[in-house]
Amino acid sequence: MSNQQPEENENLLNFIASTVEMIRDRMATKDDIARLDSKLIKLGGKVDKLEVETTVIRGEVEQVHLRLDGIERRSPRGSTTSRPR
Repeated sequence: MSNQQPEENENLLNFIASTVEMIRDRMATKDDIARLDSKLIKLGGKVDKLEVETTVIRGEVEQVHLRLDGIERRSPRGSTTSRPR
């Protein structure tokens, strides 16, 4: 029984060591986090720009819609530019 105890301790120690190594390999370094933070900042700027551009496009579509409504109201009934029924 005394021979089995050191062997069990060694097995447990090996298991703990391999688990710690696996966890350490999966952890991000400070440099990894700094790179990700930099990418997130750049991405945030692109998202902001995209939101502004989307708002501009919506405004332009609304202007076109209003102009088309104005043209339709001015056109005589029965012309080729009137809406189909």
